[in-house]
Amino acid sequence: MTPPIDVTALASKRNIQEIREVRMEMDGKILRVAGGGYRVEVNAAHSAPRKRFTCAHEIGHTFFFDLGDKSAEKTRTLVEDGNLRKFTVDNQEEALCNLAAAEILMPHAGFTKAASTLGPSAETIVALSKSYCTSLWSTARRLVQLSRLKLMVALWEFRPQMGCYFAKWIASARPGSAPELSVDGHMPIFKSFQSRSPFRGRKWVSLGGPIDHYYVDGLPLRSPDIERILTVFILEPTAEKILTWQMQPAERSSQLRLF
Repeated sequence: MTPPIDVTALASKRNIQEIREVRMEMDGKILRVAGGGYRVEVNAAHSAPRKRFTCAHEIGHTFFFDLGDKSAEKTRTLVEDGNLRKFTVDNQEEALCNLAAAEILMPHAGFTKAASTLGPSAETIVALSKSYCTSLWSTARRLVQLSRLKLMVALWEFRPQMGCYFAKWIASARPGSAPELSVDGHMPIFKSFQSRSPFRGRKWVSLGGPIDHYYVDGLPLRSPDIERILTVFILEPTAEKILTWQMQPAERSSQLRLF
């Protein structure tokens, strides 16, 4: 398939008979229905890209329904998913379903080729997000996962009452939970954030430790109510020399086969 991937068509291959938008607190759920098929419910209040990710995540769960105890009283009939962004690798099934969702929505071969052509930048994440109809968060995570470069992506929001930018989310290859990051007027990068213009180069900023001279690409995002900055930190000693970039092909040459 070419992007954006037809999630509904893939869901039907896993015997998901209905995808329903429902008002709920969680991200989504998958239920076994009469006849052995499934129904997926997604949060009606979420954006289209987030609904697509939730649906792809639930497709991943179909591979786990029939594992384990086969006795009738213990057969799984329902999986409820809270915030898919907060699942850790310790929750193995949820982590695998997130991985499956990323592979379904952003297939390795096509995504890597497109990212290699565009290069490591905030504009690349925005462009790929539009092309694959995926959220900035899931697109950033995929880029970080597949890149041979050490990258960290963060989306910052300005809070006028505090005069600071806070990282709404962070996509990083580093294990463990991401630190809470903020940028205020005492950090030199604050002026770049306040310029409301794209920037690229070495900036003094703290990424959870001492202030250091990191190479960063920044892009202000248009929003009528909230001031946001998308940044890509290239954590390589020779970042200035990375004028063109190509992610090396993985050992496998095709998409992970799920069907």
